[in-house]
Amino acid sequence: MSNASSAEWLFIDHPDFWSELVCLEQLTGWASPYHTASSLKYYQQRPLDDGNTLQDCSFVFQWKGETVAAFIGALVTVNYIDIKKQVLKVYSAEMHQTPHSRSIDNAIRLNAVRGNSIGVDYAEAFVLIRMIQ
Repeated sequence: MSNASSAEWLFIDHPDFWSELVCLEQLTGWASPYHTASSLKYYQQRPLDDGNTLQDCSFVFQWKGETVAAFIGALVTVNYIDIKKQVLKVYSAEMHQTPHSRSIDNAIRLNAVRGNSIGVDYAEAFVLIRMIQ
């Protein structure tokens, strides 16, 4: 354990991550077979196989050099553009061929323009119609 005088976050790429997780398990007397490196890789593979991307969010939290909390998990980013294309096909009576403004290709291009304006690949634009307080 480190001798830090305040809070410290150790993320999964930190060399002490797994050893500190083991220390926390020994301290609390609680351990799970799902909280291992091999289990994490196993459970992360299915979203990857489905074409999604992962951002690992696992961490160990230390306070004054003592490991006090841990989290094992990841955020899954779903490829919504492929889903949107499938959904737009349901509205085939209203959709037209490119270069019409209501073509599937142009709907995706518009998402790309909106995304690029905020620094991501794709984005949807929304307007608040009514706010209830």
